[in-house]
Amino acid sequence: MSQAEQDLAGAQLTSKANPNGTTSYTVVTGVGSNQATVLRFLPVDLTVKAGDSVTWLGTDPHEIHTVTFYDPAGKVPEFVVPQPQPNGPPKLVLPHAAPEGDKQVDSQELYNSGILGPGQSYTFTFPKPGVYTYVCVIHAAQGMFGKVTVQAVGAAPSGAPRPAGLPRTSEGAQSAPLVPLVVGAFLLVLLGALILRRRAAQIR
Repeated sequence: MSQAEQDLAGAQLTSKANPNGTTSYTVVTGVGSNQATVLRFLPVDLTVKAGDSVTWLGTDPHEIHTVTFYDPAGKVPEFVVPQPQPNGPPKLVLPHAAPEGDKQVDSQELYNSGILGPGQSYTFTFPKPGVYTYVCVIHAAQGMFGKVTVQAVGAAPSGAPRPAGLPRTSEGAQSAPLVPLVVGAFLLVLLGALILRRRAAQIR
C-alpha cells in the first residue's frame, strides 16, 4: 500500500499548448511497480475545451489497459465474450482488443483504443462539447472508469470564481421580496422629508 500511495502521488496530469490554440493533455493510465498496481485513470475526471486532445499513457510496467468510450445508458463493453463450440469448451473472444471507431470522440458511441501494453499510448480528440464516459474494459470490475467533460471554446472554466461584486443569488439564497423593499424605501424618504420639515420649522 505504501508503494501504491507513492506511485499515485507521482502521477500527474500534464498539458501542452498547441499553435492552433488547442491544448494537448496526457492522462496516466494506471501506475505501478514490481510491488503494487493502481488501476485508475489519473485524473479520473478531466475538463477540456472543444478541439483539445487527450493522450492516455500506460506507465505500469506489468498491466495492460484499454481506453473505451461508450454510451453510459447502455451496457459496459465486455473484455472477454465466451462463444459456445459444437465440441469442447467455449471459445474466448476479445471483441475490443483492437482499435474501434474514429479517434474524434463526438457522440455517445463506441470509441476504443484497443489493448495498450506498458508504455504504449493512444490519443483521442474532442471536437464537440459534451460529457463522455470511458472505461478500461479489462479492469471494469475494479472500477477503472473515467470521464471527459468538453466545454465550448470561450466558456468559463468549471468552478471558476465569479467576478467580485456580483450577487450569488442562485445558490440557495432567496431573493428579497420586491414589495417590502419598495415600502421600506418609501418610508425612509417620508421620514427624511419629515425631519427636514421639522428642522425648517425650528429655524423659523
